[in-house]
Amino acid sequence: MKRTMLVVVGAGASVKANVPGASELLEPVLEALPTIVVPGTAFSSARYPDSIHGPYDRRVRVADLLSSAILAQNGRIDFELVLRSIESLLSYTALPIVSYTQPKPEFARLLDWSVLSQAHDAATKAVRNAIVQREPPKPEQIEARDNVRFLFQELAKDFRLILSTLNYDDLLDDTLTWSDGFYEAGSSDYALFDPLRWRETEISSEHLMMHIHGSVRFGFRKGDDLIRGGARFDEPARYPDAEKAAASTEGTYTSPRSVDGQDLIGGTIIAGGDKGARLVFNMRPYGYYFSTLQHSIPDADCMLIVGYGWNDEHVTQLIQEYADIHPDRKIAVITRRSGRDLGKNTKKDTILRQLGKTEWAKIENLTYEPFGAGSTPNWTHRAAGRLYVVTTGMPLKQDEVDAVLTFLRKP
Repeated sequence: MKRTMLVVVGAGASVKANVPGASELLEPVLEALPTIVVPGTAFSSARYPDSIHGPYDRRVRVADLLSSAILAQNGRIDFELVLRSIESLLSYTALPIVSYTQPKPEFARLLDWSVLSQAHDAATKAVRNAIVQREPPKPEQIEARDNVRFLFQELAKDFRLILSTLNYDDLLDDTLTWSDGFYEAGSSDYALFDPLRWRETEISSEHLMMHIHGSVRFGFRKGDDLIRGGARFDEPARYPDAEKAAASTEGTYTSPRSVDGQDLIGGTIIAGGDKGARLVFNMRPYGYYFSTLQHSIPDADCMLIVGYGWNDEHVTQLIQEYADIHPDRKIAVITRRSGRDLGKNTKKDTILRQLGKTEWAKIENLTYEPFGAGSTPNWTHRAAGRLYVVTTGMPLKQDEVDAVLTFLRKP
């Protein structure tokens, strides 16, 4: 009987395989945001103080308003921060005291539920389109894609894989025969999530795949199926390919949902803020996926983390929980760790220190590139007790693949 491996896959697994990274998603998201009309005010000029001019309305890009505010507050900007900001403003418009608060004048027009919901919907569709409509892969990107798939094909020979991918791409969807809880809906070309069958599947199926933050293959039911089936409009269906899924979202609109002052919008992609709460609230498939991930922690024999940036607290907490309750079970981490990060108390290093405990001190200088005054690391991958770290990220060299497999295969 195969041992069970819990796998968490982040953006670092596919960024070199022709899948746009976070930095490449910012521009299309900003470009997709709408333009609003800001009413002007009458004014007098210094040259003619007795004459009144205007008022003149102005057309203002939502992207410009949000970018200036995000940069002023955070000193940086990415597509997730843009979506989080829109969601925060949506939650603000639902406050019971919103009519008694005074936003800055330039933001007054932006605090409009219809404008914000349109902006959020446009931004999430822009994320999907950037992934689906990317340029054909270059030879080195095809090689990186095949490298990722090869790793999981090798793992599947020895382990039952319970895979939680945080990525929207479908890089791994056809790598193995996965069970994901979606089942064909009669003669339709899409599949629907079945909670009852998923419960049976998560126990009996060999390999599970859970797109816990959505997927480019997630779309919506077609036409009047929405009415006949009685489904909530933001419950996704799964299509056989990303192009058909994208076509099913054309002309659709996913409405925000305010729950206890939080915007918990669902749909085909979960991006932005409050992801943990949104997974729980949007049950199909996200709530069931997250529940399966939680329930797998006590039983999984080992854990593999590939390309995860440690920025999703609801996921990081589960990894830490696994490490806490299984002090002797093995964890392998494939990440990119630069010599420039040494000595800095980054989130990544904080987590690695917790996972490796006292053994981490033996390999804390482990990096994938030279560092210091002409010095070079003695190795790029190594074990520290129950923790194995590969600092080159994906794709892996053959010796790195062999080392990870050898480490995890030993109980």
